[in-house]
Amino acid sequence: MLNDRVDRNSFSVHHLYDEDTVVTYWPTQSPQDRISAIEMMRRINYGNDIATTRLERFFKVAEFPPG
Repeated sequence: MLNDRVDRNSFSVHHLYDEDTVVTYWPTQSPQDRISAIEMMRRINYGNDIATTRLERFFKVAEFPPG
C-alpha cells in the first residue's frame, strides 16, 4: 500500500451518471482492496504527509457577563 502508484498509461471514459459500473465493481472487491483504493485517493488529493501534519491548536477564552 505504501508504494501504490497511479497507472497513467491507461484510462477509461464513463458517463458521469453511469452508476452500473460502480455498483457492480466495488462489491466484488475485498475490504482490503477498498481501503487501499481510499488511501490511494487520499494520497492523490492531500499528499503523503497529511497524516503527520496537525492542525494548529489554539484556545480563545470567551468571557461571559455574570448572570
